[in-house]
Amino acid sequence: MDGRKCDASALADVHVWLLFFTDDITLTSELEVGLQQQLDALQQFCVKRGLIVKVKKTKVMVFNFADPCQEFMFESDVIERVQTFKYLGILLETTSNINSLVEHLVTTSRHSLFALK
Repeated sequence: MDGRKCDASALADVHVWLLFFTDDITLTSELEVGLQQQLDALQQFCVKRGLIVKVKKTKVMVFNFADPCQEFMFESDVIERVQTFKYLGILLETTSNINSLVEHLVTTSRHSLFALK
């Protein structure tokens, strides 16, 4: 991001600030200013390439953050803040920790594996 300090979230000691899957993008940041910088960079990227972000389908989740009034913007639109969100079959909740998310993924994977057998 233009040489700015990376404040990406760590997942199993790997810093992850961006996940892609087909037409879905997930941005992560340890700091609210970092997330807003990422949103601004995404907006600039989209403008340069003629891409459109459907802001009404865009959501923000904040984990362990004390200021419930913080708003995140994309262009001039406020992004809706949610407490739960399903991404690639994983239910994310602001009250969850990574261990519960991994456990859910393992359980879902086992069910899929047994269904294939």
